[in-house]
Amino acid sequence: MPDHRYICVQCKNELLRAADEAGEKVSYNRDWKYDILIRDGTWDERRLGDYFAGGKFSTLELKSEQYLWERTGNIAIEYRWSGRPSGIASTIADMWVHELKRKGETLAYIMVPMERLKAICREAYANGRHQTGGDDDLSELVLLKLRDIPW
Repeated sequence: MPDHRYICVQCKNELLRAADEAGEKVSYNRDWKYDILIRDGTWDERRLGDYFAGGKFSTLELKSEQYLWERTGNIAIEYRWSGRPSGIASTIADMWVHELKRKGETLAYIMVPMERLKAICREAYANGRHQTGGDDDLSELVLLKLRDIPW
């Protein structure tokens, strides 16, 4: 079976194009969860379905890393913001997509089923891999070393 952890750079554009060709609309939540909602079957029925080997999901959460990931080797997974659950702790998505960018250009997408990412984050948290960050240090984050993520 092919390795589906890393999604091609054009994944987001391909998703939007495939949804458009199918007459589907991709909608975005307005509840601060930033999930992208995909109507049933769009992924399985289109070219991008090949990436997921028949896996079916209806929502995904997309988070973008702008530049720190290259300097630190980490990706940051938010679980609390301003004392309230957020990110991985509050999402209703069943798939997490982490976008790695350089100078505004997407280099790669990392896609992980939500339950798998939660397990990875729990282990990292238990091992002390968490800190505050973001604007005014209001975010509480689990740090995952890209080289150490146990896929």
